[in-house]
Amino acid sequence: MSLDPGSPAGELVRPRLAERRGLPVRCFRAGTGVALSLWSLPAEAHVKWFAPYIVGAPPAPIGATLADPWLWTGIALVLVFFVATRAVERSSVGEKILLGMDRMTDPLWRPSTILSAWWASGASARPR
Repeated sequence: MSLDPGSPAGELVRPRLAERRGLPVRCFRAGTGVALSLWSLPAEAHVKWFAPYIVGAPPAPIGATLADPWLWTGIALVLVFFVATRAVERSSVGEKILLGMDRMTDPLWRPSTILSAWWASGASARPR
């Protein structure tokens, strides 16, 4: 904290957040990200866990699928959320959200990051 000579009573002014973030904070964040990525486990899931599924059964008739109210409920919900998302994106709040998202994902578009991801994915290894 420091005294602000421009303030009426010489009030204490907190430094901006960007001024307080130094190398230790960045190192801590980087270390935390590495630790969390090493700690994560692979996700395992199967369709059988979520719904009964018999591999040998014939497919359901299209008429029965189209008559299912849950199908149309799901489609309606997707449509409602899509329209609501577009309405928020077009508002002034949405513009601020999109700018923040652009700022956060900007490092992903650097050539070094793209090449590193391409190399890590094994895209450069071709079967012979």
